[in-house]
Amino acid sequence: MNRAFSFASVLALLALVVTAAGADAPSTPGKPEIHRPAVGEYQHLWLAFDGAEAANAFVGVRAGKSTTVWFVDGTVPGGAKKTGGYRVLIDAHDLAVADDSLKGKIILRQVSIWAPMQLLAQVTMTIDAKRSKVGFAGTWTSEIAGGKKSGGSLNGLLTDEKSIRASQSFAPGVDWPSYHGPHGANRVDSSATLIDDLSKARPLWRAEQPTLSGWGTGVDGRYSWRAAVGTVCGGSGSPVYADGRVYLFHYVPAGEPDAKTLEKVLADFEKQFKRKPLPTEREALVDFCRPYSDTIVTCIDAQTGAILWRVTFPRLSGNFQTHKWRGINPTVCVIGPVLIANDLGNNWVALDVKTGDILWTLQGKQKVAQNQAALGAVRAGALAILPAPGGGVVRAVDPKTGKIVWQQPGGSQALVWGKAGAEQVVLLGSDSPACHDAVTGKLLWKMDEKLIGTSGSAALIEDDILVGHILPDPKTRGGHFQGWKLSDAGAKKLWQDDFLPLDENLTVTLARDRAYVVGENEIRCLDLNSGKLLGKQIFDAKKSPIGSNQWLGLIGNRLLLAPEGQHGSLTLQLLDAAPSLKLVSERWSPPNNSTTAYAVHSMAFPVVDGRLFVRGMDGIYCYDLRKTK
Repeated sequence: MNRAFSFASVLALLALVVTAAGADAPSTPGKPEIHRPAVGEYQHLWLAFDGAEAANAFVGVRAGKSTTVWFVDGTVPGGAKKTGGYRVLIDAHDLAVADDSLKGKIILRQVSIWAPMQLLAQVTMTIDAKRSKVGFAGTWTSEIAGGKKSGGSLNGLLTDEKSIRASQSFAPGVDWPSYHGPHGANRVDSSATLIDDLSKARPLWRAEQPTLSGWGTGVDGRYSWRAAVGTVCGGSGSPVYADGRVYLFHYVPAGEPDAKTLEKVLADFEKQFKRKPLPTEREALVDFCRPYSDTIVTCIDAQTGAILWRVTFPRLSGNFQTHKWRGINPTVCVIGPVLIANDLGNNWVALDVKTGDILWTLQGKQKVAQNQAALGAVRAGALAILPAPGGGVVRAVDPKTGKIVWQQPGGSQALVWGKAGAEQVVLLGSDSPACHDAVTGKLLWKMDEKLIGTSGSAALIEDDILVGHILPDPKTRGGHFQGWKLSDAGAKKLWQDDFLPLDENLTVTLARDRAYVVGENEIRCLDLNSGKLLGKQIFDAKKSPIGSNQWLGLIGNRLLLAPEGQHGSLTLQLLDAAPSLKLVSERWSPPNNSTTAYAVHSMAFPVVDGRLFVRGMDGIYCYDLRKTK
C-alpha cells in the first residue's frame, strides 16, 4: 500500500526490513487522529509529453510540491506496452514548482492485475522544465529498470486555485448526500446540459487522498501475490457530495502481521514470479497480512480535489481482503452539519462536515463477518436511522449527539417515506420488510411478501410507492418487480411486472412518475402507479451486455448506466430518460485506474451539476460532463 507519496520516502523504504509482530503489538482500537493539511495554495499542473507516444499527466500541487500524479489513460512516456488488466501505480514523486522552474522525479510501476498478473515495468521519470510564456517548457527522460531509456519534450500548464474555483463552481442546493442520492431514488435533479458523447468528458482532477482497491480488482487468499500489483482492498464505499465537498469512507490495513502468514505469502509470491518482491511490492504483501484496519473518513474539495480533512480511527475494524465480497458496501451520509459513517465491523462515527471534529461514536466489532454490513445512515425527520447487518439492532439516533432514541430489529438498509414530521421507516434485509414510526420506532406493519432487500438498489420508494422485486423460485435466475402503495395501515399491491432475467441481481431507479428496472441485458421503463410498460431497451448479449451488479442513475433527463459493476473494469453509458430509452452515447471507460465493487451492491457514480465523481482503484477522480459552447 502506498502510504507515502514522496521520493524521499521510497528511498527510505529501500532499506526497510519488515518484521513480524511482537507479543506487545497493539490490538485494541487506538485514539482517533484528525489530519488537516497545512496552509498552502492548491494548484493543478497539467503536463503534455511528446515522444513516440503522446501522453498527458495531472499533478496536484500544494505549496509548490506535488501531492498526487495521474497519467491519464495510463499512457507512460517511454514506458512498456499496455498488456492484460493494465494499471499504472504511482509509487513516489517529488516534483517541485519554483518561480522559474519545474523539476523532479516520478517513480511508477506499470502492471497487469489480471490475465496475466505481472509487473510490466518499473519506470523512473525525470522532469526538467523552465517557465515559458504560457506555463512550462522543457524535457523529460524515462528509464525502465533493466531496460530502455527514452526522452522528449514536454509542456506544462499550472492553474492557480482562484482560477480553478472560477471555472468549477457548483450550483447551490444540488447535492448527492448518501448512496441513493438526494431523493433516496438513485436520481438527482439537474439543470446542467450534459454532453452526448462520454468520450469527450474532460478530466478535472485525481483527489489528493489516495485510496485502496475496491473488491472487483481486489486480492484474496486464493492468489495473495496479487496484492503486489496494487490490489490491496480498502472497501467499496461510494463517494457522496454535499455543499461543495466530497466524502468517502475507506480503510487501510493496520497492525503487525502474523509471522507464519507473512512467511507463506512471501514464499507464494516468489514461487509465482520467480523473484524477490520489490520494496513497494513487499509493503503491499505485508498489508495483505495485517490483522486490523484503520477506518478512515476523508473530505475532499469538490472543485480542486484537495484534502480538506481526514479522520483516522486506528484498528477500529478487521482487515478484510477479498475479491468476492457479496454484501452491502457501507457509504457515508451527510445530514445537515453532520456526516455519519460506518465500517465493515458495524462501527459508527459522526463528524462535523466542515472540520472533521468527532461528534460521537458507537463501537461495534473489530471482527468482520463475511458479506455482512449495513449500507449507511438515512435521515428521517430529526433523526438518523442506523441500519444493521445480519438482522441486528437498528438504531434511531440524534445525528448531532448520537443519543439513541429507539432500537428495533431490522435489516441492512432503511428507506424513508411520508410527509415531513410524519416520516416512516421501512427496514429491508433478509426478512419481510417492516415499517416503523420514525419518531417512536413503533412497529406499524410488516409486508406479507418477502421482498429482496440484501442488495443495494433492489427496492426504493418514491413518495408513497414502494418498488421492489421478489424471486419466486431460487432455481430460476430472475424475478418480478412489483409496486405497493404505502399507508399507515400497510402496503397494498398495485401491480406486478413481467418476469425479468438477472445475472447477479435486479435493480430499480425511480423518477416522479416512472420506474426504471434493470435486469440481464434489459432496461424497462414502467409507469410508477400502474406498472404499465412504457418502453424498453434490449442490449446485445455478446457485444454490449448488461452483466453483473449494474448501476443506473437518473441525472436530469439522462440515465447514466454502469452495465457491469463486478469484475473490476468500469464502463459508463448515457441513455435518454424518455420511455424510448434511446442510447445517447457509446460505452466509455473513464481513463483512470478502474475498480468496481463485487456482487450485490454496486458503487454509485454521483453526477452533481454536470461533474461526475468516480472511485477508482487508487483514488477519487472527477470529470466534467457539461456541454460547452
